[in-house]
Amino acid sequence: MPATSNRGPRRSTPHQRGTEAARHVRAAWGNKDLPISGLFEEIQNREGIAVVRRPLDVDIDGAIFHADAEQDGEASVMIINTHERGLGKQHATAAHELGHHMEDGHRDFAELIEERGVGEGFAEGFATELLMPEAGVREWMGKSVDSAAEPKHIAQLAAYFRASYEMAAIRLETLGLITKKRKEELRSHAGRRAAYEGGVEEWYDRNIAAINVFELPPSYLSAARSAYAQQLISIDRLAELEFQPVEEVRKRLKEQGLLLGEDEEGSG
Repeated sequence: MPATSNRGPRRSTPHQRGTEAARHVRAAWGNKDLPISGLFEEIQNREGIAVVRRPLDVDIDGAIFHADAEQDGEASVMIINTHERGLGKQHATAAHELGHHMEDGHRDFAELIEERGVGEGFAEGFATELLMPEAGVREWMGKSVDSAAEPKHIAQLAAYFRASYEMAAIRLETLGLITKKRKEELRSHAGRRAAYEGGVEEWYDRNIAAINVFELPPSYLSAARSAYAQQLISIDRLAELEFQPVEEVRKRLKEQGLLLGEDEEGSG
C-alpha cells in the first residue's frame, strides 16, 4: 500500500500566478485568445494608466509611477523607453509593467535592463500570456504550420500577435513547440528577409518605425494642462509632465493666452 504524502497541494510559482492573472485580465477585456489591438490604448482606457512613450538614454526598459490624481490629473503613468526599441519590444515592456501593477498596484517600478528582482517572475508570466496567450499560439501554429517552424513562421506569428520576432521564438520554445536548439537557429534569422518571406513586411516596417518615437496620450496632456489651468500644479510641474523645458512650455502657453499671471515673470 503506497505511503500517504503529508505534503499539501503544490504551490503555484510567481510565473504561473502571473499567467493566470493575465488570463483574468484578457477575460475582463473581452479577448480570450486573440491578438490585442492597440495595447497602449487598452491599458489607458481599461486600467486608467497613461502610457507615455519616449526615448530615454538610461538603462531602463520602462517604469510605472503612481501620482496624485487630484494634483496631476492622472493616477498612474507608465513610461516606455523607445530608445533603439521596436514596437514589439515596447508592447512587451508595457505588458510587463502592467504585470507589476496588477501584482502590487501601489508600488512604483523602474525596469532596469537585465535585472531580475522580486516580482519579475509574476510580471514575465503576465506579459507573455497577455501578449501571446498559450491557447491562441497553439491554435495559430496548428492552422499555419504543417511541419517544422521556419523563420517566416516566426515572423508571421510575431506579426499576428504584434510581438517581437525574438519573443515569438522564445514563446514557442517555452510551450514545447520547438527545441531550444531550433529556437537559437530561428533567432539568428530575424529581420526583413524573414518578414518578406512570411508576407508581413508591413508589421516589420511598423515595428522599426516605432524606434525612438515620442508620444504622449492626448488625455494625459489634457489632464496635466487642466491641472495647471486650475492652479493645482506649477508650470515647472507641467513641464515635467510634458517632458519639455520650462521655457518652451512658458512660451507656448503665452502664445495660446493660457499663461497664468504669476508665471509671466521670466517670459520673453
